[in-house]
Amino acid sequence: MELPNSLSEMPPHYLGMLAGVIVFCSTVTVVIFLLVKGGSIKRMMEQTKTYDEAGPEALKQTLMPRLLLYDELIEASKHLPVCPQMPKNKSTLKGKFVKLREYNEKIDCERLFKISNGSPTLGLAYDPTSLWNNSLGENPPKSENDFKATKMMKTEENGRKLVVADVELGKVIGFVSLVDNSPKNLTVKIGYLWIAPNHGKENGERVRAAQETLFMLLKHLFSLKYRRVGWEMDSKDQNFSVPQSSGFLLEGILRKNRVMLNSNSDTAVLSVTNSDWRNRTEEMMAKILYGPKKSSEKKKIK
Repeated sequence: MELPNSLSEMPPHYLGMLAGVIVFCSTVTVVIFLLVKGGSIKRMMEQTKTYDEAGPEALKQTLMPRLLLYDELIEASKHLPVCPQMPKNKSTLKGKFVKLREYNEKIDCERLFKISNGSPTLGLAYDPTSLWNNSLGENPPKSENDFKATKMMKTEENGRKLVVADVELGKVIGFVSLVDNSPKNLTVKIGYLWIAPNHGKENGERVRAAQETLFMLLKHLFSLKYRRVGWEMDSKDQNFSVPQSSGFLLEGILRKNRVMLNSNSDTAVLSVTNSDWRNRTEEMMAKILYGPKKSSEKKKIK
């Protein structure tokens, strides 16, 4: 076979093969160069040396050890009750606009049913489906007994139900619950939170009541040494902005996680941790609810 004298005389398939060889060699050269310059080769050599010295035990070594908890958190995990506790010697949490107290079925069931069934108990009448279908994931109960049978009112050993009352009016205006309390892990979740749609003259009063409810709960729970307060809610919930404006961070969306009223429901997973609360959330929420602190009230930085 006679070889061509120049590239121009080479058959097209020869040119293609030559170009392929050049590209392959260039790619390999660049990869080796990046591995060397990026330190990957050096790290692999160090890992090989470590394995040679330690043997199979090297594979069991934890490269990034878990951070140990403070002693006060470990103690709290041993002594917190299964049912989330209220403040000592108190049955209520009181703020500027609302107060929270333990749910008493004998006096509160009827009140909660009336303010959630669309009747003009607190203001104008409204369509109860706006609360039940959109936020609570159930059809509106038709009677007080139906109300007791809803998922929201289910009694849980590791949960607690609270009613929300307006400080100025002295009337029950909503409901909040804590669920999935885990003292061992120092975690708890918000189960349900709603304020009657006809409370207040404008929507801002409802939002403020919900925000202060969350503010008082978070402040109380983190004072007990909880590390995380979670909240899982339908991503299409009309009140989805409330937790986000109250310092909860969106961790992700569980797609097609539940079926609600024969419809698909994607679950939004949100949380506030004790470090979030300490570093930004408490101050942010206090400012939103009560305005900026006066200079004389500001804490000194240690």
